[in-house]
Amino acid sequence: MDDSTKEMITAVAEALKPLTGLAERLFGGPFDQVGRIVENELRFRGQVRELALLKKLKRVIAESGFDPRTIPDNIWVPRGGFGGRLCRL
Repeated sequence: MDDSTKEMITAVAEALKPLTGLAERLFGGPFDQVGRIVENELRFRGQVRELALLKKLKRVIAESGFDPRTIPDNIWVPRGGFGGRLCRL
């Protein structure tokens, strides 16, 4: 691309800036609401799937006779933090 083409693209982009602000003022609110509606629907679907998974897990644990117990924090939480290096237990 030569310099004149780059200058023309820059000029067009500068000329369109006020229109993008206008479009956002006109349509920004409704689009935000639609985005929140979709987000809520996806969150709900995820929660439904999580409940189904937990019910299945509960059933499998009951059928296997496995006795789940709480893991003490000193076993499953590493000491020394997570600073990107290996933690020494």
